Amino acid sequence: MRYWKRVNEQGKTTTVESYSHSLDIEGATEIAEIEFRQYMDSLPKPVPNPPCSIHIAKIVNINVDLTRPVKVAREWNGEIIQHDCLVTENLKDQYLQGDVQMGDYVLVDCQCEAEEVYIVIGKIFKSW
Repeated sequence: MRYWKRVNEQGKTTTVESYSHSLDIEGATEIAEIEFRQYMDSLPKPVPNPPCSIHIAKIVNINVDLTRPVKVAREWNGEIIQHDCLVTENLKDQYLQGDVQMGDYVLVDCQCEAEEVYIVIGKIFKSW
Protein backbone atom coordinates (compact mmCIF):
# COMPACT_ATOMS: atom_id res chain seq x y z
CA MET A 1 0.00 0.00 0.00
CA ARG A 2 1.25 3.50 -0.80
CA TYR A 3 0.07 6.63 1.03
CA TRP A 4 -0.28 10.16 -0.28
CA LYS A 5 -1.30 13.59 0.95
CA ARG A 6 -2.47 16.78 -0.70
CA VAL A 7 -1.71 20.18 0.82
CA ASN A 8 -3.25 23.61 0.25
CA GLU A 9 -1.42 26.90 -0.44
CA GLN A 10 -0.83 27.40 3.31
CA GLY A 11 0.91 24.02 3.58
CA LYS A 12 -1.97 22.40 5.47
CA THR A 13 -2.81 18.78 4.66
CA THR A 14 -6.31 18.69 3.19
CA THR A 15 -6.55 15.09 2.01
CA VAL A 16 -4.80 11.78 2.52
CA GLU A 17 -5.16 8.85 0.16
CA SER A 18 -4.06 5.23 -0.03
CA TYR A 19 -3.66 3.08 -3.11
CA SER A 20 -2.66 -0.52 -3.69
CA HIS A 21 -1.26 0.15 -7.18
CA SER A 22 2.30 1.31 -7.87
CA LEU A 23 1.48 4.43 -9.87
CA ASP A 24 2.48 7.89 -8.67
CA ILE A 25 -0.42 10.24 -7.87
CA GLU A 26 -0.38 13.56 -9.68
CA GLY A 27 -0.60 16.57 -7.34
CA ALA A 28 0.07 14.51 -4.20
CA THR A 29 3.14 13.86 -2.07
CA GLU A 30 3.96 10.35 -0.91
CA ILE A 31 3.95 9.90 2.88
CA ALA A 32 4.64 7.13 5.38
CA GLU A 33 1.79 4.99 6.68
CA ILE A 34 2.19 6.47 10.17
CA GLU A 35 1.52 10.01 8.86
CA PHE A 36 -1.53 8.69 7.01
CA ARG A 37 -2.83 6.99 10.20
CA GLN A 38 -2.16 10.07 12.35
CA TYR A 39 -4.17 12.25 9.96
CA MET A 40 -7.05 9.76 9.87
CA ASP A 41 -7.05 9.47 13.69
CA SER A 42 -7.14 13.27 14.04
CA LEU A 43 -10.42 13.59 12.11
CA PRO A 44 -13.55 14.15 14.22
CA LYS A 45 -15.73 11.13 14.74
CA PRO A 46 -18.85 11.41 12.59
CA VAL A 47 -22.05 12.06 14.50
CA PRO A 48 -24.54 9.30 13.78
CA ASN A 49 -27.59 10.48 11.93
CA PRO A 50 -30.34 7.88 12.07
CA PRO A 51 -32.90 7.99 9.31
CA CYS A 52 -36.34 9.42 9.98
CA SER A 53 -38.59 6.63 11.14
CA ILE A 54 -41.10 5.56 13.72
CA HIS A 55 -39.14 3.94 16.53
CA ILE A 56 -39.19 2.99 20.20
CA ALA A 57 -37.23 5.14 22.64
CA LYS A 58 -36.93 5.58 26.39
CA ILE A 59 -37.95 8.79 28.18
CA VAL A 60 -34.89 10.29 29.90
CA ASN A 61 -36.35 13.67 30.90
CA ILE A 62 -39.68 15.48 31.08
CA ASN A 63 -39.86 19.27 31.43
CA VAL A 64 -43.34 20.68 30.79
CA ASP A 65 -41.95 24.24 30.61
CA LEU A 66 -40.18 23.47 27.30
CA THR A 67 -41.66 23.62 23.81
CA ARG A 68 -40.36 20.09 23.29
CA PRO A 69 -41.02 18.73 26.77
CA VAL A 70 -39.85 15.12 26.43
CA LYS A 71 -36.25 14.04 25.87
CA VAL A 72 -35.90 10.46 24.66
CA ALA A 73 -32.94 8.20 24.03
CA ARG A 74 -32.46 5.20 21.79
CA GLU A 75 -29.58 3.12 20.56
CA TRP A 76 -28.69 3.35 16.89
CA ASN A 77 -25.57 1.80 15.34
CA GLY A 78 -24.04 1.30 18.79
CA GLU A 79 -24.51 4.95 19.78
CA ILE A 80 -27.05 6.44 22.20
CA ILE A 81 -29.01 9.11 20.33
CA GLN A 82 -31.14 11.65 22.21
CA HIS A 83 -33.89 13.89 20.85
CA ASP A 84 -36.09 16.61 22.32
CA CYS A 85 -39.63 15.78 21.28
CA LEU A 86 -43.04 17.31 20.86
CA VAL A 87 -45.88 15.27 22.37
CA THR A 88 -49.43 14.43 21.39
CA GLU A 89 -52.40 15.62 23.41
CA ASN A 90 -53.04 12.03 24.53
CA LEU A 91 -49.51 11.68 25.91
CA LYS A 92 -49.83 15.01 27.72
CA ASP A 93 -53.07 13.82 29.31
CA GLN A 94 -51.45 10.54 30.36
CA TYR A 95 -48.56 12.48 31.92
CA LEU A 96 -50.95 14.75 33.86
CA GLN A 97 -52.76 11.64 35.16
CA GLY A 98 -49.44 10.15 36.32
CA ASP A 99 -49.42 7.38 33.71
CA VAL A 100 -46.23 8.57 31.95
CA GLN A 101 -42.89 9.05 33.67
CA MET A 102 -39.15 8.97 33.08
CA GLY A 103 -37.96 5.51 32.12
CA ASP A 104 -41.12 4.63 30.18
CA TYR A 105 -40.79 3.40 26.62
CA VAL A 106 -42.60 5.43 23.97
CA LEU A 107 -43.26 5.39 20.26
CA VAL A 108 -41.55 8.30 18.48
CA ASP A 109 -42.39 9.53 14.98
CA CYS A 110 -39.70 11.47 13.14
CA GLN A 111 -41.02 13.90 10.54
CA CYS A 112 -38.39 14.90 7.97
CA GLU A 113 -39.51 17.99 6.16
CA ALA A 114 -37.58 21.27 6.35
CA GLU A 115 -36.07 20.04 9.62
CA GLU A 116 -36.29 16.86 11.65
CA VAL A 117 -39.16 17.00 14.13
CA TYR A 118 -39.60 14.24 16.69
CA ILE A 119 -43.04 13.59 18.17
CA VAL A 120 -43.80 11.18 21.01
CA ILE A 121 -47.05 9.66 19.79
CA GLY A 122 -47.73 7.10 22.50
CA LYS A 123 -46.53 5.08 25.44
CA ILE A 124 -45.52 1.47 24.86
CA PHE A 125 -47.23 -0.94 27.24
CA LYS A 126 -45.95 -4.43 27.94
CA SER A 127 -48.54 -6.87 26.75
CA TRP A 128 -47.12 -10.02 28.30
